[in-house]
Amino acid sequence: MLVKLPIEIVILVVHRLYNDVEALRNTSLVCRDLLPFVREELFRVMSAYALKEEYMHSYYPLVHEMQLVEPIPPKRGSQVDDSPNPDRFVQYLRSGILPNLQAVNFIDISPWFHIGVHLTFFANLSLLTSVTTLTLSCLFLKDLQQAQMLICSFSSLTSLSLKMVRFSGSAFVFPSYVRTDYTLIELATTRPRLTRLAVMPEFLPGDGTSAILDWLVNGPSRRSLTTLLVPYETESPGAVLKRIGPSINIEHLSVPLKALGKSADGAPLARYTNLLLLTLFLGSAVEDSEGWRELAPLLEHGVASSSRLRSLRISVRLDTIDDAAVDWGAIAALNNTLSAEHEFGALERVEVLVQWKERERRSLAGEALDLESNIIKCMNKLAAARKLIVYVGPVKEFDGFIPGRPATHECIDNPYLPWA
Repeated sequence: MLVKLPIEIVILVVHRLYNDVEALRNTSLVCRDLLPFVREELFRVMSAYALKEEYMHSYYPLVHEMQLVEPIPPKRGSQVDDSPNPDRFVQYLRSGILPNLQAVNFIDISPWFHIGVHLTFFANLSLLTSVTTLTLSCLFLKDLQQAQMLICSFSSLTSLSLKMVRFSGSAFVFPSYVRTDYTLIELATTRPRLTRLAVMPEFLPGDGTSAILDWLVNGPSRRSLTTLLVPYETESPGAVLKRIGPSINIEHLSVPLKALGKSADGAPLARYTNLLLLTLFLGSAVEDSEGWRELAPLLEHGVASSSRLRSLRISVRLDTIDDAAVDWGAIAALNNTLSAEHEFGALERVEVLVQWKERERRSLAGEALDLESNIIKCMNKLAAARKLIVYVGPVKEFDGFIPGRPATHECIDNPYLPWA
């Protein structure tokens, strides 16, 4: 039966399982016809620790994203080499071995990961010219200079995500044999020209994210940046926007609504006058009452001057679904504000996404349909203009800060399984 389906349909179906490794594994066991398509997705995101496995060699061309994660300490007496030293991956960090690698993620890595790193590691990173996306999440580095060395190693970088990057500085004493006097003279001409930046600074002592952000916005990225994402969890989104400063080039902006509407003129959103797509994150009406209250006024005073805005997405994240999930007064005010043709004449689409983590075993489909129907009724003007799209439903996980999905590693350590 599967053989009779068009290949394009099979590819689309399998791709929908991209974020669910367990589902991909199960699908690979259905029949041999599906196996090649599943492998394309299963091996797309790999842990660097799996690259050394001999059976991985034939799958190197399938790897599009590589994750370097703090290794689990080996059990006592184990012969497995789980050393965190990144130099052990140098032999695999070559474009000839990973010809289709597009993204590299450093995740949850302590200062010891960088102990004894040889410059060969950075030199080999620079050979990965196909890599355009880099994520540094929960990462300890010695200082800004080491961060610059790491970022500038990727000569084709256009997308960067920064979250909880910390500088240990004098708080962490590196052994004398560790190279810390990195020279950036040769890297000055390879400063990244980013088009996408996701950033979540802490604005605390030792916060490396904000220091890297300042360094980036004072370089070529200031003019090349078109997409800016400030994650939902960010405590001071307004401070991030002010730090980046006015930019006529930002076309896609995603930011939490909290604390943005305190100023009467709607700043700092008013500075972004070239927006085409705006995403605003909100919590429930109970936990984020201020954000809901400021939703319509902020758009009216801070964004209406941007006649180019084509698409607005309101993304609501809940712990559970109930009648207090949204502020109905704010929804009604939003309906009136966005229906003003003289202010939002270019607006083509308004998306309202209400999502919660799927925990309960019982189906909440009925509650979801009721909430969706009520939102559509409350935003009747936008619905009548065929501009409104509403989705209410559960998700396994909210869209993460790190692009892609968790790496396939533990599930491929048996070369005799059919999907390997």
